[in-house]
This record gives sequence, structure tokens and C-alpha cells, in this order.
Amino acid sequence: MKKVISLVMIGIMAVAGVISFADAATPMLISEKLVPTLYEESKTNFEVNVNENEFTITIKENPTTGYIWEHKIIDENSIEYVSDNYIEPDTNLIGAGGKREFTFKTLKSSLTLIEFNYKRSWEYESVETLELIVSNKNGEIKISENNADNLVLYNNEIINYDVELSVIDNITMLPLRFTLEKMGYEVKWNEETRSVEIIKGAQWTSFKIGENSYFKNRMAPIELSSAPVIIDGRTMVPIEFFSEILSKGINIENGKVSFSDFEMAFHSGYITEVNVRENGDISFTLSDTLESTDMLNQIVIHTDKENTVFNRFVKKGDFINTICSQATAMSIPAQTYGYIIY
Repeated sequence: MKKVISLVMIGIMAVAGVISFADAATPMLISEKLVPTLYEESKTNFEVNVNENEFTITIKENPTTGYIWEHKIIDENSIEYVSDNYIEPDTNLIGAGGKREFTFKTLKSSLTLIEFNYKRSWEYESVETLELIVSNKNGEIKISENNADNLVLYNNEIINYDVELSVIDNITMLPLRFTLEKMGYEVKWNEETRSVEIIKGAQWTSFKIGENSYFKNRMAPIELSSAPVIIDGRTMVPIEFFSEILSKGINIENGKVSFSDFEMAFHSGYITEVNVRENGDISFTLSDTLESTDMLNQIVIHTDKENTVFNRFVKKGDFINTICSQATAMSIPAQTYGYIIY
């Protein structure tokens, strides 16, 4: 679900009309929670019927207005679309609405998401959105609406956390063990040294609680935006840890954080210019030195408040690290989209 170059180009065109700020811009965080909370009540009326490994979702629909429900399965290895069918209304009134019934089949035990969007086929924006969390645990299927601020997924499966706190001193942090076990890592805790060792095949890393020093495959330690901390018995690390130290891909879209096994692009440098667009989103220019005016050695990072995590302030003159999309606009200077700033 990476952003395409066209999105970056929109940001490029917007730069012409931005206001330049010489000093600082306020950091933005995607949310104060990254925990999927399952709610039984729904904003959108829908019905659920479960029959063994199949289930149906029925939602009110009125195609005479041009609007119909479309669906998107986040993890097609967990859930399979079977069919959908429009049910006519029990009335002869002109323009009356009916219902659309979607049928799906579960393929394995998992916790994943189905997105429904109510829209016209010729329009991009939907007028109504419904996100349903599908829990299949040993054949027991439960369906509930996702009303959480954000979700965290790995390879399209939801990571079900039990720790609510995720923003600590303006740093977005995630529970370590829950995330790594979902990714297939072995996590070892040393009580005597208060250190964590992480192993998966040839990958290895280690760090100590309270020390901003993370080893990556036995190379020299790296500093991130924060030292690891323990909250409610859970080790928390800054969100960039998974991409910077473990080389995991990350995508942030409409409050959903999605990790994958695809590596990201990394850009570091001094901030030579900060621009704030009319909607409040930030773009900034990175260069190898503060004095450099060579645009071939610069890159413009575009961000937005919905899909970028700022784990530090964006301030002209500071050295900063970014985790970015691999898509780069072929311009001078080059331009790309940043997911995590630290």
C-alpha cells in the first residue's frame, strides 16, 4: 500500500504556493493510541450471519442514488470473497433502498480487517466507510466494527496489543514483544542486565532498557528517537526501530500502520528549508551540509499529518533522519514522501 509517485507529484505542485518558515514546525503524531479496540456497537447499520467457516455481512444500500458498497480484504490469505447480492426492498415505492449481502469464507485463524466503502463508481471519495475486524480463533468467528484510532498490522494481519499507551514524551512507541512475535522473532529478556536480545536467522540485535543504543547485526550501536522503556510490564521501542534496526517496510495510511518484509528508503541530512502548506502539512529540504547549494545533493521530503509520524521536531539547521517511500520524483532536487521523521 505504498504511496505512488503521483501523490508525491501533488505535493511537488503544492510547494509553489507554500509559506516558508525559517525555524520550527510543531511535530505531529498520528494518534495517542495504536490499539485495536473491538466494539459491538456500529455507526453504520449492518447485520452479521455466521455459518461454520462462512459469514455474511448485510448493509443497507440504495443503488438508485448511484451509491453502492465496495469491499477490500486487507489479508486475502485469511479471508476469501465468495459473492455479493443485492436484495430488493419490500416495497414498490420509487427510489426505495434495499440491502447488499456480502459472503466471505475464512481460510485460517487470524485477526484481520475488511474495509467497505459506499461510493459512486465514477467518484474517488466514499461518503461512508465501514471497517470490520474479523477474528477467527480456532474456527470461532467474531465480527465487530473497528472504532479504534489506529491499527497496527504485519503482512496484513492485525497485531493485537494489550498495552494502550503508545505516545511517550511526544515519541510514538510500540510494544516490542507482541510486534516481534507476530514477525517471527525470538525475544530473550535478561533480568540481570535489563537487556533484550532479538534473534531471527542471521538477524540479531540487542539493547538495554533506558539506553538509547541499538545494535544492528553486531555493528556499531545506533541512536533512535528514544531509549526503550518499560510501561505496564511491556517493553516499548520507538516506531522507527522496526525499519531502521530490523529492515522492515512500513506504510501509514488513514491511521493504519502496516509493516511488511519490504525494505524502505532512508534519507538523512541537515534541514536547509522548511515549508508549511496551506493545509498545515510540512515539506522540508535535506542536504549533506548546511552550506550546500547543490540541488543534486538535496532531497525534498513531503509529509502529511494523517500518514506521517514525527518523532522529533522539524527545525531548520538540525540533522534529521527519515524513513521514506522508495518512489522518488525525478526532479531537481529529488522529492519523495516521508513516513517517519526521527
